[in-house]
Amino acid sequence: MIKEIDGCIINKEKVFYVRIHGIVEKIEDDVAIIVLDDDRKISIPTKYLPSNIAEEDAIDISLDVNERGRKLKKMIEESREED
Repeated sequence: MIKEIDGCIINKEKVFYVRIHGIVEKIEDDVAIIVLDDDRKISIPTKYLPSNIAEEDAIDISLDVNERGRKLKKMIEESREED
């Protein structure tokens, strides 16, 4: 069963996806300063944001867990241990 709690997508009590909301406070030297809902600030290089991003824009940031990446990393580590 998949459900959403506080902006997190959860499947079998495991978080797979998180949505963060914020406002672009300023952009300087190709870095955007984002003020999050809880007043914390994060810096994100503008190359990872839409090209038309501007100060005072509302922004949603999505993060997800890449299970395939974890499995691949584990397989690589196990194959190295066997050598």
